[in-house]
Amino acid sequence: MRFSILAVVSALAAAVVAAPASLVKRSPHLGAEFYRRRLAKFSQVDFRRAGYDDRVRDRYVQISRHESTHVTYLSNAIMSLHGHPLPPCKYKFTLNNLAWFVAVSKPLRTLALRLIWELPRTSKEIS
Repeated sequence: MRFSILAVVSALAAAVVAAPASLVKRSPHLGAEFYRRRLAKFSQVDFRRAGYDDRVRDRYVQISRHESTHVTYLSNAIMSLHGHPLPPCKYKFTLNNLAWFVAVSKPLRTLALRLIWELPRTSKEIS
C-alpha cells in the first residue's frame, strides 16, 4: 500500500498534536535521532545527485546539532532539579529515500518547534 507524502505528514502531525505526555516528553529524542541517522545515511554527494546545493545538507547538519543540543539542555535541566530524564525510544526509521527525508523533515521540524512553544511555562501548568 502506498501513501502520499501529504497523508504521511498529516498522520504524523495528528499523532504529535494528540500525543500522550510520554511521547511529547520524548520528542526531543525523536528529532535528534531522525536527523542523526538520516544524515549518516545520506552524504553530501547524495544531496548533490538529488539536485540540492551543498548548503542544503549543511543546514540539515546544523538542525541535527540543534536537536542534539536540545536533548542535552533539557536532560541537564531535569537533572539539575533532581529529576530523571527519559531515555530515547527505540526508533525505526524506514525512510531510505532522500526525497522522503526532505519531505518529512520539514513538518517534523515545524512540529518540534510547535511542541517547544506548547510546553508548560510554570509548574502550575504541569499539574
